[in-house]
Amino acid sequence: MTTLVKWPSIESFHNIRKATAKYPHILNGNHKVVYRGKCKLHGTNSAIQFLDDDIVAQSRSTILKPGHDNAGFAAWVNKYVRPTELTGLAGYTVFGEWCGPGINKGCSIHMIEEKVFAIFAMMKENPDFTVDCMETAERHFIADPDEIENILRTKDELDFLEAVPNTYVIPWHTANKVTEEVVVDWNSSAEALGPLVKDINTAVDEVEACDPWVKETFGKEGTGEGIVYYPVSKEHLGRDNFSALAFKAKGEKHKIVKAKAPVVIDPAVAASVAEFVDLVVTEPRLEQGVQEACGGEYELRKIGPFIGHIGKDVSKECQAELEASELTWKQVSKSVTNRAREWYIAKTEEL
Repeated sequence: MTTLVKWPSIESFHNIRKATAKYPHILNGNHKVVYRGKCKLHGTNSAIQFLDDDIVAQSRSTILKPGHDNAGFAAWVNKYVRPTELTGLAGYTVFGEWCGPGINKGCSIHMIEEKVFAIFAMMKENPDFTVDCMETAERHFIADPDEIENILRTKDELDFLEAVPNTYVIPWHTANKVTEEVVVDWNSSAEALGPLVKDINTAVDEVEACDPWVKETFGKEGTGEGIVYYPVSKEHLGRDNFSALAFKAKGEKHKIVKAKAPVVIDPAVAASVAEFVDLVVTEPRLEQGVQEACGGEYELRKIGPFIGHIGKDVSKECQAELEASELTWKQVSKSVTNRAREWYIAKTEEL
């Protein structure tokens, strides 16, 4: 039976700051972490597993197949990706955003003609993998766009990016053609982090105003979702370090928590349960939940999985806001699920 290869959850800046203060060992002896960003596309997390004699499509949370699909990704993989011609990729899992028309809405990526698979990372099963071995860790988790492209183009006589239509590798985000590196000293005070956070927020605002990759690649000018920042310093390579240290920053239109800016140093504080629900049960979170739990469909028979997803998502991702607001999950859970239920029912009635 095929096992899901999980993509790590990506936290917000203030959650990483809290984690590094509480568990400093995750910094591997170096509290200054170098980051590079990639534009975050507003699609659905997807992946292709390459086995010895087969391929497997997956969403963020489940194995896919035609008939049990996610926005047509499994059908696309089944049609275009041929395992007998790509044997050199056995052992790799290729992660990307399946995005385009009909998958979410409100961004320039939804203006393109066809759905695309935009690759942002690869993982390779490695029995010799250890967290302490940075060289091995780098091979195990591959995020550098040039390295990804090199593997996909040279592991077989067949060039994956040429042979499989509508596949792309997302590059590092650049400003004025210069790759932007961000160095975060996680030991710094909130005051010292202020100028850096301001620069990151400016970069995110610029991407939200116009996604540069979509404009350059497809000629479509419009809203971008945000930026994901990948740790790239030597001590912080590999899947475990990515899981511990990567952070995401979304623009105003796509923030799943109503914070003052894409990146904040401290979590937002709610004065009541009702205010907490307004803070975290946002339209972007709800729409994302429909995509991930319901395959993008509004049907009453899917309301149970949707409500369950929203509850788990808020409980997992908003612990910092709960603690800052001096609330518990028990106090807010019913109000969170009620808001999700009311929203979903209203959406089904609109259609």
